[in-house]
Amino acid sequence: MVDNIDDNATGINNNPSKNAINPKLLNFNSRIYAAWSEDNGSASQIHVARYDDNSSWTIVDDNSSTGINKAPGKNATYPTMAVLSTKLYLAWSETNADNRTQIRVKSYDGSSWSSVDGDNATKGINKDYTQNASYPQLVKVTDNSSSSKLYAVWLEENGNTQVRVAEFNGTSSWSFKDGDSFDGLNLNTAKITGKPSAAAYLNKLIVAWSETNSLGVPQIRVAKSPF
Repeated sequence: MVDNIDDNATGINNNPSKNAINPKLLNFNSRIYAAWSEDNGSASQIHVARYDDNSSWTIVDDNSSTGINKAPGKNATYPTMAVLSTKLYLAWSETNADNRTQIRVKSYDGSSWSSVDGDNATKGINKDYTQNASYPQLVKVTDNSSSSKLYAVWLEENGNTQVRVAEFNGTSSWSFKDGDSFDGLNLNTAKITGKPSAAAYLNKLIVAWSETNSLGVPQIRVAKSPF
């Protein structure tokens, strides 16, 4: 028997008459948070809800009608979440005014959301804001001194697609840990890559992705920090 914790008739959508996809769940402050992408009729919005008192869901967006998007009229999808210190961090891919997808990041302190990606209207944390970026992952890694760092991993075009990795400084800026060049982690930068996955293991960031080899066969590649 399935023990549903949503409204069986409508789910937890912000608007039950609209399409919602790509849900993510995370435990923050001893409560479950859900993030997803939901169509509002003109663009997709990133919405976030909290499961309160083991009984009901509460939308905790910046704005219940537009979600936490940087630009409410632009499509946003692929949410990912992580907890660092006392805040929840959420990253996603969002189209800018130039119709290029940017990796956007906000933090949530339990009551309000703040941009931690530079808060620029055109640029997210992309290596190159003129290129499309998608499939973000957020991972917290604890080092040997028991301090923790937040990393973002994503796929970004530069002619071919590259796996990019950036580290958060704890306030508002990100530094690249993938060589900080035109290319990312790819073994062969001329080959096609698929969306990455990332995890923390033994104080290291581990990143995996699919990359086509010289015979045209996709291979699973894995790298660990420092890259």
